[in-house]
Amino acid sequence: MFGSSRTQRVVSLSSCESELHAMISTLSDGIFLRRCLEFIFNVQVEHVMFTDSSSGRQLAMRQGTGKVKHFSGKVLWIQDAVRNGIIQLSQIPTVWNVSDIGTKSLGVQRLQLLLHELNIASSLDFAVVGMPEYERQCQRHGGGRQLTKLVKNVTRILIMLGLEPNTVSGVAAISILDLDESSSFVSCVTEPNTAVSGGGSFSYVWQWRFSAD
Repeated sequence: MFGSSRTQRVVSLSSCESELHAMISTLSDGIFLRRCLEFIFNVQVEHVMFTDSSSGRQLAMRQGTGKVKHFSGKVLWIQDAVRNGIIQLSQIPTVWNVSDIGTKSLGVQRLQLLLHELNIASSLDFAVVGMPEYERQCQRHGGGRQLTKLVKNVTRILIMLGLEPNTVSGVAAISILDLDESSSFVSCVTEPNTAVSGGGSFSYVWQWRFSAD
């Protein structure tokens, strides 16, 4: 419905400050869009903003500037918006951050992957572009994350059963060796576009934070 890409006009002294300025700029557009949707459709809209910056997200979710110096206090209204539930901040891996497509020079494979996430189809066969790159990233990132979760869950269960730490490590290692790339655990779980609502009567505004660099 709406997209924008603009140059940051504020001189930032750190990457955290730069990321926060980008989040605030995107949030301003998102609030305007959310209010338009609520007025036109007479519904309650849940505002979710994705960011791939851990430092910017942590600063937005705390109170005050912390150890960040030379920071303008007028931009800290994003902390009130998060604390009061006006928006929800969600962490997203950089590999799935589609906002990169409008803010930096990308390689062919990276560009194809982001075009796939935007559901861009080819004019020749009407197929979504970037499917090989999408499957490759799912194998690389989704499978590893699932294996990590599996090992952690097995470790917790074994600790609850009172087993020794060396036994836990042995079973965890065996669990990793028993799973290969053809396992059902290899799936693309980090992709944000598959997220669904929890059954509530909400409309969603999925908002991607534009990268500062």
